[in-house]
Amino acid sequence: MAEEVIQTQANLTGDPKPMKKKTKWWHVVIDVVLVVAFVAVIAVSTNIIYLSAAYTEPFFVNGMSMYPTLNHDGQHKNNDGSYRALTWADGDNSEGDIVDYGYAKTGDKDSWRDSIKRYDILIVYYKSDFQNPFADEPVLKDNAKPKIKRLIGLPGETVTFMPTDVNDETGNTAWGKTTINGELLKPLYGPEDYPDVNGRHYDKVNVASYANVTLGENEYYVMGDNRGGPYSDDSRNHGPIKASWIYGKAYLVTAMRELELTDNNSYDVKFRLDYIKMPWDYLRLG
Repeated sequence: MAEEVIQTQANLTGDPKPMKKKTKWWHVVIDVVLVVAFVAVIAVSTNIIYLSAAYTEPFFVNGMSMYPTLNHDGQHKNNDGSYRALTWADGDNSEGDIVDYGYAKTGDKDSWRDSIKRYDILIVYYKSDFQNPFADEPVLKDNAKPKIKRLIGLPGETVTFMPTDVNDETGNTAWGKTTINGELLKPLYGPEDYPDVNGRHYDKVNVASYANVTLGENEYYVMGDNRGGPYSDDSRNHGPIKASWIYGKAYLVTAMRELELTDNNSYDVKFRLDYIKMPWDYLRLG
């Protein structure tokens, strides 16, 4: 039996096979750009989902009470619209200022309360922020705002903070001395971390900020890192805080955002692409 042969139209007519179209270079460029954009969107979305799942709550830091740990790369908006670097001498940040933005654990997420230790950076409220501060479930006042401070004293410890008259190498008498149960607590920063601002030395610690307190059960002592002058309103003014007044624990700074004043006279945070940190550049706080 003769073998059946199936022939194409080209075989029958002798026409050449059609040639493939040559891909234009700009088609390739567009494809590459679209792939890169898609991968970037996926990466950013995945990172945001991870941060939200791992840390539960974003926060932003207004004011300079934690300088130079926080807001040291920030910028202050001048009246003429220009910007300058934030310093220890700046008070509450104004509209247009660039401030640290990051993530914290709140609520019962991963039992973060059980892992609180000295030097952690906490998000807290003070007694004056509550309608009933000593209730089992205290209720916040409508105008209450969270504060971000460093944990210094733990339950049962005796915390002493005093101004010191010993001049440092810059000629300031700024540095307060903190002891825990009589032992000196090593300062986190030195004079070089608070450079002069327009010829003005770092403000010395106010004598009125002297404190000597033994913490009770479930009491904590918090202070800002910027302890000179009036720059940190903390346990030296408000006394110890209860465990139930601790709202969260800050873990990392992921970006800086621009403050924007809202209609109800509170701050919102405006997205700034040029102040986003890459994951490998996150400032880890705990």
